[in-house]
Amino acid sequence: MTDLKLVLIPKNKENIQNIKLDRQLLETEECNILQIKADKEEFLSQVIYLSGLLEPLPLCSGLGSCTLCRIRFLENPPKPLNQELNKLSAEDIKAGWRLSCLRKIEDEPLYLALPKYARLARTTHKVAKNQLVEDQNVTLAIDLGSTSVYWSVNSQDNNANLQNIKQQSQQQKVEGVFLNPQMGAGADVISRLAFANTLEKRRQLQNVTLDSFRRILNDLTDEGFPRPKELCLAANSVMTYLTLNKDPQRLAAAPYNLTYRGGCYEYLEGLPPIWVAPLLSPFVGGDISAGIAFILFGKEYVDKKENFFDEALVKPEYPFILADLGTNGEFVLCLGPDDAIISSVPMGPALEGIGLSCGAMASPGIISSFSLSPQGLLAHKLQQTEMHSTSYAVKKEGLTATAYLNLLAHLLQLNIIDANGLFKKNNEIFHPLAKKVLLQNGEERLINDQVKGTYLKLDDKLYLSSVDIEEILKVKAAFSLAVKSLLNSGGIQFKDLKHFFLAGALGKYIAVENLETLGFLPLGGGNLVKNIGNSSLSGAKLFLKYPETRERILTWITNIKELELARQQAFIDAYVEDMKFSFY
Repeated sequence: MTDLKLVLIPKNKENIQNIKLDRQLLETEECNILQIKADKEEFLSQVIYLSGLLEPLPLCSGLGSCTLCRIRFLENPPKPLNQELNKLSAEDIKAGWRLSCLRKIEDEPLYLALPKYARLARTTHKVAKNQLVEDQNVTLAIDLGSTSVYWSVNSQDNNANLQNIKQQSQQQKVEGVFLNPQMGAGADVISRLAFANTLEKRRQLQNVTLDSFRRILNDLTDEGFPRPKELCLAANSVMTYLTLNKDPQRLAAAPYNLTYRGGCYEYLEGLPPIWVAPLLSPFVGGDISAGIAFILFGKEYVDKKENFFDEALVKPEYPFILADLGTNGEFVLCLGPDDAIISSVPMGPALEGIGLSCGAMASPGIISSFSLSPQGLLAHKLQQTEMHSTSYAVKKEGLTATAYLNLLAHLLQLNIIDANGLFKKNNEIFHPLAKKVLLQNGEERLINDQVKGTYLKLDDKLYLSSVDIEEILKVKAAFSLAVKSLLNSGGIQFKDLKHFFLAGALGKYIAVENLETLGFLPLGGGNLVKNIGNSSLSGAKLFLKYPETRERILTWITNIKELELARQQAFIDAYVEDMKFSFY
């Protein structure tokens, strides 16, 4: 792979051409040289990964934990920070490697090298109008999540048209997923709102996002697919605003409110007309309106023979809850056809495998689950993945979010950790299998370290730290408290629910019994769970295929009530109380 080297130039150096490029520094071997002009005091990770020149990476975005943003200073490397000393090897530090999320642009140009896994972004290109073949039966659905972007090309005539096209080449695909190109601005919506504090920064986020959409269309055209006649965008409120370059000021500070609600067409250069899934509140967006439409209307519209949706559908019975898990947890309690309560809670990127010591996104070789054997813990690695972008496969070792939850459930059952997430002392652990987990091949696995704190060594490279457990506990507390608060607001108990729809990638792959063990759900609550996968994408496909569902969801929205949790002091107090592996 060709090396990538950078010259980062402060914007006060007005004439880039006058900057002397040190060829000895930059061209010691074959490499691509990129020049990026940046504002002084910008974080290097943001400058580099929002430039549009590089493929996005699953960065922790300022937490200093993932180390994927590492850069090598080719001259005068700065004194290492404590976080860098803790995360990078002495050899790397000596070679000039530092973490770009902790470093800012200063007065003079910086000469940098990127790690081997950094890749140039594929460029978009305009397709001549006489080369465009628009098909009135083909549409494009996009689920724009904070971390991942899922897309699907669909036909309006039972996919017959697409099937004919697909037969032309076995290599062609009609769906895919890639990392959100806004990741460089932060792993969660709060970070991105903070970044998008000027019109220029908003345009920057919009440009990298729309370029990724245009890249989908370019790829389809290059592979012989007709151009879709229209596009449906389902995204949370912040992602919707940033994609359309709407001013997000009222999403960033109280009093929070929507100045734009979607549910209409938008027209952007180089893209088909976009129907934007309606937003429900500042932090419950079009991904949820699409998901609810999929649940409420999907069963009655779908002809089973056409296999339009990936997920099996059921006719919903009331009351039910829809929970969509991501960096922002979004919840809907439907008490009846025209009676619903919505809410949201910040959950952070841990459920995406980001920000944890050994967290990784799903790709071959990454641990996805554990099991117990007479010898102790056995790790199970992914052999293949549905991910289409190799950007996900940066890490060769690591644990997915589902693996973390699975591991914690085992440790809790073996009494290696307590309900508060604290590691037990050796003299408090009596289960024979627990002792085998903690002592393998004569080596103590539970270690106290001045830098890492207490951690459980899984192998020579992977471990579970007490900090990781705390991050998972934060997610669990937000989730269980949101569910209990909604039930209380609706005047019902968990046992009164008919369904608990779990959406999102985690909902598709997590073992329900782990959610019970860890207290996300009450014991027995797993019997109500139905994993519906990417309901946001399914709902976007529904809006495109059956346009009348758009008016139906807009009517449904008029009857919803919002439960604002995060702003209530009682919620904050209860949140701390709920930071334990128990539902009640």
